[in-house]
Amino acid sequence: MWQVLFQGVVTGLLYGIAGLGLVFIFRATGVVNFGQGYMLTLALFGMSTVILAGGPFPFALLVAVAIAAAIGLATNESLKLIKDKSELSMVMATLAIGLVIKGVVSMVWGSQTRAIELPFPDGGQQFGPVFVEWSQLITLGLGLLIAASAFAVINFTRAGLGMRAVFENEGNARLLGVPVRRLRMLAWAIGSAYAIFAAVLVVPQTYLNEASLVTFALVSFAAITIGGLSNMFGTLVGGILVGVVLNLVALYLSSSLAHTATLVLIVVVLFLRPQGLLSARRIVKV
Repeated sequence: MWQVLFQGVVTGLLYGIAGLGLVFIFRATGVVNFGQGYMLTLALFGMSTVILAGGPFPFALLVAVAIAAAIGLATNESLKLIKDKSELSMVMATLAIGLVIKGVVSMVWGSQTRAIELPFPDGGQQFGPVFVEWSQLITLGLGLLIAASAFAVINFTRAGLGMRAVFENEGNARLLGVPVRRLRMLAWAIGSAYAIFAAVLVVPQTYLNEASLVTFALVSFAAITIGGLSNMFGTLVGGILVGVVLNLVALYLSSSLAHTATLVLIVVVLFLRPQGLLSARRIVKV
């Protein structure tokens, strides 16, 4: 069981990091990007193509980040064209953009499945009841480093302070001279980049096809729902909780019931604490 719990923590951390990308975008724009899974798919197929062409891994990763950031910026500009700025309209718009991206992926790469091998060493080490592969240990370390950088950006940089100000009160932020438009563009780029880092680390486990990263993105939505849409630490906790639940259900019940258990967990959290487990904000009907 300890082996399964450890694997759940590692995978759950990646769900949480992908969720952090969504939180970055939401805090600066108020938009939940339901097209993220398709964006990740296009970016990683681009990365895979560079690797198959003989390109070095760092350059391929840079290409994936650039594609994701470009799609994020294009999405931000596209949403400005929508006159109805209601939350439902914004959600449907991001989903529509995602479906367009899915069409592009299907036309260029079809339904093929690819494997992306990360430059991690083989083997591992036994730690008590848990055998830790070096790839898992490196993934865990990189995940923690990426998560720490996200907290540093939002808490200790001028851009992060501006995003927090916009999230609290956009009108007051504008009066104080906060460059809201620039911050929104930056949030889309940064949020997309964080999601890509998480997807690159998880894709050796899931393989790459037109559906695998869409499922990964949907589970990251569960992480932010459980932890709190505006709470970064809660998103990480939610991701780890989801990862552990998925692995335990797959071990003791059936892998086919794993995602069903995640939905049940979401329903329970929404019933007991609609704002998320660690969010201080309460949802008030007006």
